[in-house]
Amino acid sequence: MPKIHFANPPLIELITELRWNKPNSSTSPFSGAGIPVFAQPADSEESMMRFGGEVYNKGFQNIERLIPPNFPSFAGQVAIRFKRQDHSEKPVLYQVGPGIFTANATAPYKTWDDFSPIVRDGVVALLKTRSADEQEEPFSSISVRYIDAFDDRFLDGKSSSEFISETLGFEINLPPALNEITEKGKFPMPFLRLEMPISNGMYMMLSVGEGIVIDKKSVILDTTVITTSPTSAEIDSVMERLLSARNIIHDVFIKISHKLHNKMKQEAAQ
Repeated sequence: MPKIHFANPPLIELITELRWNKPNSSTSPFSGAGIPVFAQPADSEESMMRFGGEVYNKGFQNIERLIPPNFPSFAGQVAIRFKRQDHSEKPVLYQVGPGIFTANATAPYKTWDDFSPIVRDGVVALLKTRSADEQEEPFSSISVRYIDAFDDRFLDGKSSSEFISETLGFEINLPPALNEITEKGKFPMPFLRLEMPISNGMYMMLSVGEGIVIDKKSVILDTTVITTSPTSAEIDSVMERLLSARNIIHDVFIKISHKLHNKMKQEAAQ
């Protein structure tokens, strides 16, 4: 599919995420016995500080701690967030923790071509700074997640149920027993969640429903594509997986939002 850009996209946030197994632990926060699995704080702290040093030179000089230094944390739990000094103008950030890395972009997001070099820089920094016993550890999962919010700019007076069904194409048919008790002229508040295996050993999770974003009623579309097999700790392998996941979400979004392209102000690809 050719590249399609929008000047008025509904995107709230784009999240790319890498997870890997910490030595002698799991990325799951609970063990089989239901006991929380903690990472080794000293080892994780050193790795995260090395990562911070690498991305500092890329302009990510604002540090926000979500967990105090050397405080025990769950494997797979974000501990530190790194932002640019000019974050309001370039709203991108990195997050790291034991067994997890994310690169995030928020509105006004432009294109994947603009964002992917930032993701690549972050992954390169991560690969350089993971602890010695993690250097060859493959990534257990790689995912891309898009969160979109369709507010009154897009709803055009429709209820959430009508918009989800008529505009996005997720038809919602209630059984007669529920239609009988629904107040006349009112619409149920819908929430749909789908999980499906897709090609290339990946998995898609999609949810769509009514929500509130910045005090505005919106229809929120949350789409994630995640790998189901390990990926080697090599930059090209990681970026190839991320691009593949992004392309799947992009193509699906373009098709289900085709009735909104004029409202989103489609632009010619550069």
